[in-house]
This record gives sequence, structure tokens and C-alpha cells, in this order.
Amino acid sequence: MLLACTAAPSDPTPDIQATIAAGIAAGIAATKESDKSIEAMITARMEQTKHTDPKSTKEPTPNIAATITARLQGHRGVAQGIAATKEPNRSVVTVHTVQVKQTKHTEQKSTTETTPDIAATVTARLQAPKEAKPTSTMVHQGTSENLSGSTWRGIAIAPENRCSHYDADAYRYSPSVEAKIVKSQGGIYGPYTGTWFASTKQTDIEHIVARSEAHDSGLCAASAATRKKFASDLLNLTLASPSVNRHHKSDKDIAEWLPDLNQCWYVDRTLQVRREYGLTIDRREAEAAEQVLALCTTTDMLFYNR
Repeated sequence: MLLACTAAPSDPTPDIQATIAAGIAAGIAATKESDKSIEAMITARMEQTKHTDPKSTKEPTPNIAATITARLQGHRGVAQGIAATKEPNRSVVTVHTVQVKQTKHTEQKSTTETTPDIAATVTARLQAPKEAKPTSTMVHQGTSENLSGSTWRGIAIAPENRCSHYDADAYRYSPSVEAKIVKSQGGIYGPYTGTWFASTKQTDIEHIVARSEAHDSGLCAASAATRKKFASDLLNLTLASPSVNRHHKSDKDIAEWLPDLNQCWYVDRTLQVRREYGLTIDRREAEAAEQVLALCTTTDMLFYNR
């Protein structure tokens, strides 16, 4: 640390001189020692964090915190020594520059800039987390360049439209289709939660694209035969617990609900069904689907351990 001072015409009193000398000496000594300690502690700490969970390094260790405190106190000692001369007699000493020579650094900075940088650097390095993976199932609405036209991924973009009365009886299916679902999935499996069930009594037959959703997306103008075919088509059928089927998902579309697991498979399957039956998709759904599919590496159904 280099200090340049210009003396006033009259010499400061002995008490003021002693205050200045004590403050400067304390600041220099603390700075030299803390420079060495901080460099050693940062190096040791960074080596340690390579082999430990980042959660354990959210806060600086007591030793590093103590070293930083010592460094700050050293600088404050110099500042206090100078400040003490200003209040009793501002004409005694005019301080022109206070410069800090950092260890292994050629750039010189003022003490007011250096102190916060040291603390910020140590904290940032210790708190730097590992790369995080997205876990949320929430869909954030946005605008995609791929949605600028009237079609998207071979599906017409249009608002939902209930062109005729919706009657669930027009979409009836035989309970016997459940055995076909179990066979196609290799067991009594609920892909939305990755759950294997002991009995089909614990599950509901689930339409991936809800029947009312399909009705409002084009089947309202379809024939009775097409509606019945849709209701029993394995392409659009899976299994789910009654809680998921009746309460969580119900008749929601992909802009309103996504499963906890198998999101890529689920979104891709809804698009296959829409293409198969010439159903439309509204812009909110297309945007939600685009955001999910953009992160997918596979659209296969994933099976989790029993």
C-alpha cells in the first residue's frame, strides 16, 4: 500500500500525528498479512470444492470470512487514521492518493474499490452451483418463430370451436379396450407418474387428447363412426390413476396441464392424434408443445422401476 500525503503549513499536533501513524501502520500490517491469507485460503477452498457438494459451500468458511474481515479492518484503520485528522483540523493534512499494490497483480486500485471486489470474488466462487437441470412442469407462454403461419408441424392452427353440442355418449368405448392398453404397454402402467399398478381396479382408461377437447378441435363436425373410432383408438389411450385422470388432467389440453413424467411422449402423442383425425390446435397449445419438444431427446414412453 502506497500513501502520498501533502503537509499543511503548520505541523499537526503530536496526538494527531500519533493517530495517523497508528492507523497507517495497522492498515499496512493487516493488508500484507490478509493478502497472503486470502490467496492461500481461496486456493485451498477452490481445490476442496472440486470434490464436495456445492450445497456445502453456499457460505464462506469461518477462516475465509475471518480473513476477509481482517482485510477490511486493515483498510478501515488507514481510513480512520486519515479521517481523524480531518475532523479536528481539516487544514492539517490533505490526502492525495491511497493506492494498494495487490499481490501478483500489476493493476493498482483504490482501497474503496479493492475491498468489495475481494469479498465478491470469494463469495461468487464458493456459491457457484453446478449446472442445473429443469424440473418444473409449468408451461410458460411465449412466441415461437415456428408458429408464424396457419399450420404447425402438419397441424392447422385455429381457435377451439364447439360447432355442435358435446355428448359424451357419442364417444363411448368398450371396457374391453383396457386389456389392449395393458398389453400394448407391457403391464398395468401409468406413464404420467411412472407408476406400476397391481390391478386395473386401481386405474382409469385415459384419453390422451380428451374427448371434449377433440370435439372442440374438429370432431364436432365428424360422423358418429369417426367419433366412436376416436374413443377406442389405442393411439389415444393409456392408463392413469383416478386422481390424475378425473381431477388433475380431466379435459385439460397441453397448454393447461403436463404430466410429471413422460412429457415428451405425452406431447408428441397428442400431436399424432391430432394429425390422425385432422384436428386443429390453438396457438397457446402449439406454443406450449413447441417449448416442451425443443428440449426432448426422445419421444418414446419411458418406463420406471416397479
